Amino acid sequence: DFWKGTQVQYDYLSESGATTATNPNAASQVTFTVPTTYFAAGQIIYVTGTSPGDVTRTAATVNSVTNATTLVVDFTTPYTSGSTTGYTIDQYLSETLYLITA
Repeated sequence: DFWKGTQVQYDYLSESGATTATNPNAASQVTFTVPTTYFAAGQIIYVTGTSPGDVTRTAATVNSVTNATTLVVDFTTPYTSGSTTGYTIDQYLSETLYLITA
């Protein structure tokens, strides 16, 4: 698969610095606060935490976007992490070649 777009469009596929109010513990749904979001309800996303939390990239679905900085995310497999900060949420696909144009 190929994706073609500008650097700004590419940057919209990822949010870093996401936080949670509490450490997720076997949670099927987690609310993340992000600096700003371009994701929409129903989109498949991937959540990566930081140490001491779960650093595995985990698939999830955006349940809702309650405002420009809050994402409610559903996990198929309950999600646990020992951290409230440093999450990255993205839509990058390993089987996709990303081409950034001017």
